[in-house]
Amino acid sequence: MEKNKQLKNILILFPEDMGNHMSSLGTPGISTPELDALALEGVRFTSNFCGQPVCSPSKGTIYTGRYPHDNGMIKNTHNFSVDQLPFPEDTDPSDYRITGVKEDIPTLIEILKENGYFTAITSKTHVQPMKKFPFDMGWGRLGSEGIYKPETWKELINAVKDGAADKPFFLMANTSLTHAPWQIKLLENGISSNPSNRLAPPTSVDWKEIPVHPFMPDTEVARKDLARYFAMVQLVDDWVGVIMNSLEEAGLAENTLVIFTPDHGMPYQRGKVACYPAGTQVPLIIKGPGISKGLSLETPVSHVDLMPTILKYLNIDIPNVQHGNSLWPLLTGRQKEFEGRKTVLTETNSYYKGRAVTDGKWYYVKNYTQPSHKAGAESPWLNPPMNIDLWMPDHKVYDNQVFSETIKSKEEFPLAYELLAQIVEGRLPQEELYNLENDPWAVNNLAENPVYKNELERMRNELRFWKAKTNF
Repeated sequence: MEKNKQLKNILILFPEDMGNHMSSLGTPGISTPELDALALEGVRFTSNFCGQPVCSPSKGTIYTGRYPHDNGMIKNTHNFSVDQLPFPEDTDPSDYRITGVKEDIPTLIEILKENGYFTAITSKTHVQPMKKFPFDMGWGRLGSEGIYKPETWKELINAVKDGAADKPFFLMANTSLTHAPWQIKLLENGISSNPSNRLAPPTSVDWKEIPVHPFMPDTEVARKDLARYFAMVQLVDDWVGVIMNSLEEAGLAENTLVIFTPDHGMPYQRGKVACYPAGTQVPLIIKGPGISKGLSLETPVSHVDLMPTILKYLNIDIPNVQHGNSLWPLLTGRQKEFEGRKTVLTETNSYYKGRAVTDGKWYYVKNYTQPSHKAGAESPWLNPPMNIDLWMPDHKVYDNQVFSETIKSKEEFPLAYELLAQIVEGRLPQEELYNLENDPWAVNNLAENPVYKNELERMRNELRFWKAKTNF
């Protein structure tokens, strides 16, 4: 047997902007057979939450095992192209005026490098300072020929295997398939119903069959827009299948810990950037040596748990300060929950400061500040406090039509408009409480309902616990 077949490798399958949507999670109108099969080979967590629902802070949570408000990377940073890697040791192109991980906090990449690992990343770096992320190899530059076709990725595993030579490897396989805009991805995969119309729905998903969550208007325009997102979810599924088949063909499947999880949720209002489940709750599947097969757990877990889980698997010392727990007691079936931890924290620091805690059933939000639009705008609706890919009204770049459709149809769908207006106009409730069993997309705020005062106080106490633990 080749030496590198005996080594412990790590593969993180990491799509961007993909919410808690899989056919095995009950999402109608889509088919995700590869992800469903992966779940049967490992453990699926149905109540997993990212550290912050935007790209760089989410990555920072995974790379440090600490929440963004503590590790320092609280908003998006510059994205250095992966074809520039590795950077020379005596250079660092990072812009230190932009947020980044604090100097004294060790990153997963630094620790793995110190322990002899070959480290590789695809598509995006999107973290800084780069000297704390000393990747050995970059692959799959955004915009390169065929990069949005899943079959192109069949070359990835062997490229990393060759680069690693006799070393074990860590591979962060990012894909931007589910990140808007989607037209070029529809065209490259031959699934646009009208290639000359950038807003046309796909042929791979029936826009009449997909779900429209209650914070969105259920109109034909919105459905056709959402259908393109769901078509991308199906392409992510194809992408997973290609990489997993390549891993098997390379003889590396048996000794590789595979983690599938998106960086954060769907790229729509009350999703990306906002502190609600559409943005914070994402799938998590873990497969590998010693892990139970076909186990589905409702235990609340977080991306903050991934670094200690990886280091535990590799028998590498875990840094003294970690906000997460190793998931191994759950992965092996020895435990179904953690003693002393009933909830996980998630947060937002982009456009406003919010914190949320959840036990998987109850979801409590504390808004410390209000979303603030850019000064000088005549109206917040002309430049709202949201990522531009969520609202751009002329559809010329990111093609998001749900924002404008929410405004147009506010008389027919007043709840969707009111929930959007709370963000745009900066009037979020100070406290919010949702029952995710009855209200999975968090639109019915129960915080002021006296019937739920006990649940409200219990979740307040959980937030106090996390405040003391993580210092915010």
